[in-house]
Amino acid sequence: MAKSAAAHIHRSMTMSEKIIYFDNASTTFPKPESVYKVCDSVLRSAGNPGRGAHRLAYNSSRQIFEARECLADFLGVADGHRLVFTAGCTQSINLVLTGLIGAQKLRAGDRVLVTSFEHNAVMRSLACHEGHDGIEVVQVPAGPDGNLVDLAALRRISSESPKPALAVFTRASNVTGALLDIETVSRMLEDADIPLLIDAAQSAGFVRDDLSHLTGVTYFAASGHKGLYGPPGIGILYVRSQNFELDPPYCGGTGSRSDSLAMPTFLPDRLEPGTHGVQLAAGLAEGVRYVLDHGPEAMLARARSLVDYFLFKTIDIDAIEIKGRRVDRDRLVASLTAAGLMPGEAQTGSILSGSSLAASLSSQSSQPSKPSQPSQSSALPSSASPASGLTAEAAANSAAAADTAITSSSSSSSSSSLQKRRMTSEMSREPQYLPVVVFSYRGLTADRVADWLDTGYGIAIRAGLHCAVSAHKVLNSEKTGLARVSFSSFNTKEDVDQLVQALQDLSRMPA
Repeated sequence: MAKSAAAHIHRSMTMSEKIIYFDNASTTFPKPESVYKVCDSVLRSAGNPGRGAHRLAYNSSRQIFEARECLADFLGVADGHRLVFTAGCTQSINLVLTGLIGAQKLRAGDRVLVTSFEHNAVMRSLACHEGHDGIEVVQVPAGPDGNLVDLAALRRISSESPKPALAVFTRASNVTGALLDIETVSRMLEDADIPLLIDAAQSAGFVRDDLSHLTGVTYFAASGHKGLYGPPGIGILYVRSQNFELDPPYCGGTGSRSDSLAMPTFLPDRLEPGTHGVQLAAGLAEGVRYVLDHGPEAMLARARSLVDYFLFKTIDIDAIEIKGRRVDRDRLVASLTAAGLMPGEAQTGSILSGSSLAASLSSQSSQPSKPSQPSQSSALPSSASPASGLTAEAAANSAAAADTAITSSSSSSSSSSLQKRRMTSEMSREPQYLPVVVFSYRGLTADRVADWLDTGYGIAIRAGLHCAVSAHKVLNSEKTGLARVSFSSFNTKEDVDQLVQALQDLSRMPA
């Protein structure tokens, strides 16, 4: 038995070394080498944090404290105690929903707003409470051009009486990659006095939201194993108010106030019973440091250029239909020309090639990185959009310039011009995207395409409904599902070339 298990592990490791991985929206792979190392190191020397005065317990407590402070700095949170470590984003979401119901802040008949693109981490959790606790889930219609929310509809629903008790919105669709206009949405809900829970499972790390400016975000949930490059099994929950009203859904030891059988009333202890996964917290912090060292704006710009390269290379494969975003050939040509990636042009020194990947990312290690301003255009600067195709260094510099311009504009504008900008920001416009693409393949199911790529070429993608059937209803793909390709900073131009070649081979197969 032991020999068989060892052989299976060896086989899995061998397979992972050969695989071309495009399923980063599920979990990023590989992780930075430093994440593997710190998880192993901490696990070999971990005591129980907060449960002893000996050096192993102290060192583990220090790891938890430093990880919490690292995440707080990344998110612009002044008080790290407002950040709760969880088992993942799904648990973070459930802590809020169950906690609000336990505290009688969500009651039978209360309405909870969601987008049309929510993951089952939200929809199943709400469906459970809808059936057991009598809350009502209200879906805000999607906006035009791929936007997650119709802002006019949201404004209308938010002003209805009685007002909704809570909004639970994804920061980014795990199906299309479209990003929520978080500044406009959070401000609108804040004006209506509606608490907002953001599901940032997909966006955290790819986008660096500054929660000190996004005052309309009441709760912020994120997973550690995706864009933050941490290990599986850990997530975070940010709770804005010091006078928070969340009942703990489960109780236990915390290492604090042990003389009382009541759970502590303060964060994070109230929502963190039991022993921490110290190695998970340390690994997550190391993943965040990796993102900070290389610059989230530059990493996103690079991954978006890979998306543009994929879209351009597949635009003439008739069997492929891209879903959820517009594909404009002229825009792609401009983007790829700027990046030096147009097929037929010299590729020397391209930041998307495997040979120059390490150098292009390492060039960012000396660039200071700060949380973005809250507007969608600054959280994902236009200078780092798919159309730019910038090098890592240029993307970081342009992002800094965009931040400076926005800050300067904000400080000098009058209240009337601010109102005008707000009205303009609520007008329909095409959303920004994470490096995620979904497509259908004429004549084949998404599962068949994924199996073809995996077994024939060692390429991993995701197929199906992606745990987000409501998003597929918007795309009219709920019966068939879609194939999804999602990128990380470890993907290269050569990876995309091999993926496109495999899809071209598939198109030549007899029906």
